[in-house]
Amino acid sequence: MNQIEQEINERILKLKIIKLRNRGLSRKSTKPTGRKPIKTQEILEIIELETKNDRKLSCDKLSNLLKENHDIEMSGTSVWRIRKALKFKFKAPKVKPKLTEQSKMKRLEFAQYHLEKQTNWKKVVFTDETWFYLESLNGFIWRQWGENDVNSESYQNNIISRCRVFTDMDKEYGQWNWLLMQDGAPAHTSNSTKEYLSNKF
Repeated sequence: MNQIEQEINERILKLKIIKLRNRGLSRKSTKPTGRKPIKTQEILEIIELETKNDRKLSCDKLSNLLKENHDIEMSGTSVWRIRKALKFKFKAPKVKPKLTEQSKMKRLEFAQYHLEKQTNWKKVVFTDETWFYLESLNGFIWRQWGENDVNSESYQNNIISRCRVFTDMDKEYGQWNWLLMQDGAPAHTSNSTKEYLSNKF
C-alpha cells in the first residue's frame, strides 16, 4: 500500500467514525427504567459528606446507609476505595505533645519579663486557632488529608483579614499603637504572613 492509499483509507476511517458518533447522538433515547443513575461526582460528594457527618462510621455501615438513604448500591470495599481516593484515613485523633522542661522555662521567663515590665495587656491582641467538635472523637476516626490544617494563606484570609478586633484596637489606642502577639506556628511566622502584616498595618 502506497502513501496515497494509506491517506485515503485513514480519511475514510475518520468519516466512518464521525458518522457513527452522529448516529449515536441523533438516536432517540429510551426512557430509563429503575432507579435514577447517579453521577460519579455526586457519589463522591455524598460519601465525603456522610463521612464528615459521622467520622466513626465503618465502610460497611456507610454502604448500608447509601442504599437506604440514597438508593446507591455499593459494597463496603468500594466505599473504602472511594474514601481512600478522597484522601481519608482511619486514624487516631491528633494528640498534642506535652510541655518539655525547656518550654516550661521559656513560659516562666516570658511571664516574669512582662511582670517586671508591667505590660498593659489591654493593648495586646493574641491570635490562635483550633477546631472544636460537639461529638466525642475518642478512638479512631476518618480524617481527610490536610483537613483543618491552617497554613499561611488561610491564616491571613480567614483570621487576620476578618478580625474586627484590630479595627477596634486602632480606634481605642490609635493606629497600630498596640501589640499583636502570636505563637511560633509556621502560619504565623512565615515570610508570607510577615509581609502581609507589614502591608496591612
